[in-house]
Amino acid sequence: MSDDRLGASPLETMGRRIRMLRAERGWSMRDLGARIGVSAMAVCKWERGEAMSSSHLMALARELGCTIEFLMGDWRRDVEVLGLCIDYAAQAGVISRGRAWELRRAFDLPGEHRA
Repeated sequence: MSDDRLGASPLETMGRRIRMLRAERGWSMRDLGARIGVSAMAVCKWERGEAMSSSHLMALARELGCTIEFLMGDWRRDVEVLGLCIDYAAQAGVISRGRAWELRRAFDLPGEHRA
């Protein structure tokens, strides 16, 4: 059974999945945040579908015991936008070029895959 609702945004879908997996483990938002180095407020925003930092996706998936693809749902289909977001974050200095390379590799995005 899918937790995806018709018309739900990708962030809302991801938020429901994060909340479900966190609850299955009996963790509070603070517990999950501490495991990946963010505040409980950041986790709360993710679960409400208000925001998501791509730089935390790998750690989040690892801690929740799932794949990034499961968390992202339909986002994986929009490869071009995801690639542009990663490139913009690297150019703006939000993430390093090495991190951008890791994300491009993790999502199997087209483009240069070198640090």
